[in-house]
Amino acid sequence: MNILKPIAKIARSGLALVALILIFGYSLAGASWVSSLAHAQHIAPGETPLGRFYVVLVPDSGGDPFDSTDYRDIGKRKGMFLLPKDRDKVQWGPPRAGYETYEVLERSPASQLIEVHHHTGDYDFWSRYKASADTVIPVYSRMLSVGDGMIAFPFACFVTWLMWWLLRRFSGPQTQQRTGIAPDG
Repeated sequence: MNILKPIAKIARSGLALVALILIFGYSLAGASWVSSLAHAQHIAPGETPLGRFYVVLVPDSGGDPFDSTDYRDIGKRKGMFLLPKDRDKVQWGPPRAGYETYEVLERSPASQLIEVHHHTGDYDFWSRYKASADTVIPVYSRMLSVGDGMIAFPFACFVTWLMWWLLRRFSGPQTQQRTGIAPDG
């Protein structure tokens, strides 16, 4: 039995096109996922986070349920880092459309483990840190960018083309079926 016959049958059917589209999609998604892992950082005590690291605080002025700032700017902000609610969300409208959420993962009387998700149209940032009333210790950060999918686009095109070429190369010669109907004329 020739093992290439089933491959040739699939290559000539509509399944090959569906498979190539799926391979293209998975290549894009997979490269984006791998890239998001590459932008992850476990932060040792005393280290400064790379890139953006958002910290949530309860503002002294009241008003908003919570406010956020970059880790590098926490000395310039007034407020308390221990949060009263287990989770909350703030949404922004244009021109800076997005949202920010936080969740208290662990709570004790003197400290909390907090995770912040900051989402804009192009980027997602996750920051995890241990907070007390007046200090913040970064633990973990991760970033996901829309641009990661664009970087993966040439890779996805190449993988899809390679699969198409392999299917055509090993499926044997293309033959047309004879219908037995004489052409008009």
